[in-house]
Amino acid sequence: MGGGMADVYRARDSELPRDVAIKILKPSNEDDPEVRASFLDEVQLASRCSHENIVSTYDKGEFEGRPFIVMEFLRGERLDKLIRSGEQGDLKNVLNIALQIARAIEYVHSQNIVHRDLKPQNLHVDQYGRVKLVDFGIAKSVEWNKTQAGLVKGTAHYMAPEQILGNAISFRTDIWAFGIVLFEMLSGGKRPFQGATLDTLWAAIINGTPDYQVLTSARVPEAVQQIVKRCLEKQAEKRFQSFAEVCEALQLLVAPERTAALAPSPAAATRSRTPLAIALAAALLLALGVTFFLLNRTSSHNVENPPPPPAPTVVQPVVANLPPTIETDTGEMVLVDGGEAVIGMGQDAKSVNVPSFYIDKTEVTNAAYLAFCQAAGHAAPGGARSAPADHPVVNVSFEDAQAYAQWAKKRLPTAAEWEKAARGPKGQLFPWGNKWQQGDANIPPDKDARKTAHLFPALSFTSVGSPCGAVNMIGNAWEWVNAPAIPDEKQFNLVVNSHTYHVDTPLSRTAPFYQLRGGSFRFVPEKGKEADLIIDSFKMPPSATGPDLGFRCAKDP
Repeated sequence: MGGGMADVYRARDSELPRDVAIKILKPSNEDDPEVRASFLDEVQLASRCSHENIVSTYDKGEFEGRPFIVMEFLRGERLDKLIRSGEQGDLKNVLNIALQIARAIEYVHSQNIVHRDLKPQNLHVDQYGRVKLVDFGIAKSVEWNKTQAGLVKGTAHYMAPEQILGNAISFRTDIWAFGIVLFEMLSGGKRPFQGATLDTLWAAIINGTPDYQVLTSARVPEAVQQIVKRCLEKQAEKRFQSFAEVCEALQLLVAPERTAALAPSPAAATRSRTPLAIALAAALLLALGVTFFLLNRTSSHNVENPPPPPAPTVVQPVVANLPPTIETDTGEMVLVDGGEAVIGMGQDAKSVNVPSFYIDKTEVTNAAYLAFCQAAGHAAPGGARSAPADHPVVNVSFEDAQAYAQWAKKRLPTAAEWEKAARGPKGQLFPWGNKWQQGDANIPPDKDARKTAHLFPALSFTSVGSPCGAVNMIGNAWEWVNAPAIPDEKQFNLVVNSHTYHVDTPLSRTAPFYQLRGGSFRFVPEKGKEADLIIDSFKMPPSATGPDLGFRCAKDP
């Protein structure tokens, strides 16, 4: 199917069966140590990443001395071709695509990797509107960067000023490239910096100012432009601090009622000649068509016999009249209605718009997780095979949870989603109300009780479920959420000195940890601070495992 330093073949996996893509180093590059090392780096970094918006890696190895990687075979189109043809869709669709890209890079950064080459050519959109990041050709770990300042690599139009100047790069280097991609999608293919030669292009990037009038002419709302502007700050420290912040900013705009308010009137849109403005004029018709599709689609995900695809420019918007529960192959899920929710407490409390989503009614059980291990060839966590099938699976890392979620065609909930599912839209202190009731959750009352505490079945304490009907959102097992966090000194030292939790990778104070929510059967909260079980988070590195670390999944409607 093509390739640069490697050939890419479409192939058939005879065991499952399924189509796959095989990327194998060209014979002409076999004896080039630099090219070979670069390809092996790509193989290693790609195989570390398991996320719904990153192309899946199935296998790696060598054939006749040539390294190869076996990946998911993607159907659909590259983002750059969709942009050129004007098929990237209306404002809401562009923001949905952008959010998926941001989630993918947020995960890449959680693996301590800087991508360095984010661009539309490395992004793929399938017929259902799902985005996949497909290339790790020049991605590098953060540790590599410490000794490699001065080496310029990347694609010219998407390179940040510090990248061009050969200075040290960081996660914010990818945020700059994301800003270029978002500008390009919003403007119908125009780039914020132009130059007839490489020198003039790089001079424009280092010293020039983006022409935001292009976005204004395309009737891009100011709130959206502000995201682009912050991504494209010349000084890296003035950009978003992380892709978690980018995701949060986009999530607020993706909500249907928010994007409807942002969009210009159909009459105004008709007067504009840009593809984006024309698409906005048709937004209502698109929404009606999408609603009809979503209410009539089946749950089949068979690649060989897929259901009739929707219009290629639609990315599963949230619709009204969703069923309150759905039954999936891996268990029952309950609906959390979209809309405003109180997140945080006291002075930190804020109202956040959280679109509709489904969340597992219970923590993922041993039975469900072992089915995944058998089907995907994933290693079973310690004790899972001998533990009761209906108990929550524990000893799973964030990375394990992500792999399960991808296999189950789900995802891990964000921090705001988890909290809304647990507290409801009004932000009550506990799933059952605003008063702590010892005995309504698997939480030990004191340190003596902790000595004999143990896990309960996942489907327990059903009479005191959360407002949406999810159970055990406090107690039983800590639950991983997709929310990177930097631990404070106390939290970091707790992990370093722990005899309970196991970490595979070397610990770093600057590498992202991830949040766990809800407490566990081993955790005794301070008297009067029981509400912290929902508000505060336990922070652990993504490779950490332990006897009370579990999870539940979320899913977009």
